[in-house]
Amino acid sequence: MAKSDASNNGLSGLVAFLSGVEEANIAVLFKERGDGRIEVSLRSAPGVDVSRFAVAMGGGGHPQAAGFTIPGPLAKAEHTVLQA
Repeated sequence: MAKSDASNNGLSGLVAFLSGVEEANIAVLFKERGDGRIEVSLRSAPGVDVSRFAVAMGGGGHPQAAGFTIPGPLAKAEHTVLQA
């Protein structure tokens, strides 16, 4: 992010862009925070409710845009989320 001068708002735009890919029903973006926790952003195609998953993981949101934060490291968080 530092090298590309990206902002957190840019990351929201990125996950929204990814969810617009025709073949994608769900887009997931992982962001490692300075404290080692991982922010997970979810976006979905119409008719796919990602908020239920986010709530189950301790977060919240809307049917097509939701998120949560889980402990790191990143590889463990990715595995946990993608397996679930």
